[in-house]
Amino acid sequence: MFKKIIGRLNDLNSKKVLRTVFSVASIIAVVAGYLTVDGFSVVYRDSMYTADTTFDASFDIVDTGDIVENIETEDLVDGALPAILSSYEYTMKPVTVVTTEEVVNETIKHGYKKVESNKLYKGESKITEGQHGEKKVTYSVITVNGIEVSREIINEEIIKAPVNQIETVGTLRRPGDPVKTSDDVDAISTLKPKEPIALDANGKPVNYTKVITGKATAYCNHCDGNSTAYYGKNSARPGYIAVNPKQIPYGTKLYIVSPNGKTTYGYAIAADTGTFAKKVPQKTVADLRMHFSGSKCECDSYWGRRDVEIYVLK
Repeated sequence: MFKKIIGRLNDLNSKKVLRTVFSVASIIAVVAGYLTVDGFSVVYRDSMYTADTTFDASFDIVDTGDIVENIETEDLVDGALPAILSSYEYTMKPVTVVTTEEVVNETIKHGYKKVESNKLYKGESKITEGQHGEKKVTYSVITVNGIEVSREIINEEIIKAPVNQIETVGTLRRPGDPVKTSDDVDAISTLKPKEPIALDANGKPVNYTKVITGKATAYCNHCDGNSTAYYGKNSARPGYIAVNPKQIPYGTKLYIVSPNGKTTYGYAIAADTGTFAKKVPQKTVADLRMHFSGSKCECDSYWGRRDVEIYVLK
């Protein structure tokens, strides 16, 4: 520490050094535990003269608290040194070191917590506002000649604990809420919609305009041609189905599943006219295009006649 103090004096080349030395001596006396320096002598060598000049000075250090035993580190004195040197450059005053306790009430900010609840539907949420807390903090504050050089927390007491802000979000699924899409389901149709179709837990569309129920038959390239009335030559493929155009106009987008949801024909488009449309009464609602690689029609053995639900999509 003393090397640092001496280093700060090396650049001074006037008799102001004396006053600075006195101030520094005061700090050293405080650190060393001395309260009074009396008859302190300083030998000053002026670079313009060859003779040494000796000055005698006498000054007091005033201790207004019990801080002497607390100034034990070089860093504490070093931190206050610039201000003290500035104060003592032209005047001789006592170094006053004060230790005080300062008690302050401070706010404890509340936190945030997110919880889930099966009593709210998905997409719903509820906010319970939080409350800030309060604490009493006691600081030990050290000042040197009115300049604060140290502040340390010595005690904290919680007056009021904070209460977190809570956001409750729902997990309950509404009846018919989508749980998957058509991309998640194995279907007979090879057609793909532009956007996946949202399905509920039973594999049925969530968004539609109406449902047509009835029997559906099946056909393939072995028992019918490769063209459709709506798309023309060589357009037949699984997904393009035959309907009664008066009931389901050509081009209508559909999704077809069995009533129990276990069999999924999938995304379909009304593209042809079924022979059943001419029968009265009409007992069939659709003829579904299949794909078989065998040498004969296997539609009857594979599909036969089944109950279906035809969802007319929006």
